[in-house]
Amino acid sequence: MENEDKEFWKALLTNRNLRSRFIRDLEIQSIVSRSAEDLAIRYHEEEMLPRHAAAGVQRAAVSRS
Repeated sequence: MENEDKEFWKALLTNRNLRSRFIRDLEIQSIVSRSAEDLAIRYHEEEMLPRHAAAGVQRAAVSRS
């Protein structure tokens, strides 16, 4: 049984398509297991970070002019 497990993981990790699908499935499971509130907070944080960073760059460019 242990040898079969090793062969399975070796095949999974060496095959790019299988590895990508496996990782995507793990990500989906992770998302599904979170509460709606956790997802909303994460979404809000991800949406806010790029905007703040872009605003900081714009302010720096304006102050240099």
